[in-house]
Amino acid sequence: MLNDVFRMFQEPDTPFSQDYPDLCLPIQLANGSYRRKQTYRGVSTEIGKTANQFQLARLARPDGTMPKTGCVMATRGVTSGIRGLKFHTQRPDLVLLDDLQTSEDAESPEQVEKLLNVIRKDIFNLAGKGKLAVL
Repeated sequence: MLNDVFRMFQEPDTPFSQDYPDLCLPIQLANGSYRRKQTYRGVSTEIGKTANQFQLARLARPDGTMPKTGCVMATRGVTSGIRGLKFHTQRPDLVLLDDLQTSEDAESPEQVEKLLNVIRKDIFNLAGKGKLAVL
């Protein structure tokens, strides 16, 4: 699924790419090679992609300051180690939950309670002291 989202940024003819060229153009210019250092106004854009996450470009303002950009999108399984998830010093501020249960898990009250505990204790606390939206 992450590859499908990334493809929206990578392909120049999508409506998303046309509506948000400032987000998509650095990824399109890198042409799939994220080992080279891509710079904008002399500052590294820090874009990157791995199997389970990608980071959008950080673009310097004309005065050299860095705006709050460089969004990181990551995927994790609900049973994987998500507690304490962060990228450098950034903690998540948005979590999208999808397809959390199998049919077998939904039939077991113990499994349902176990999943609810993961949501309450691990996912709701991902932002640390910051704000978090969970959908």
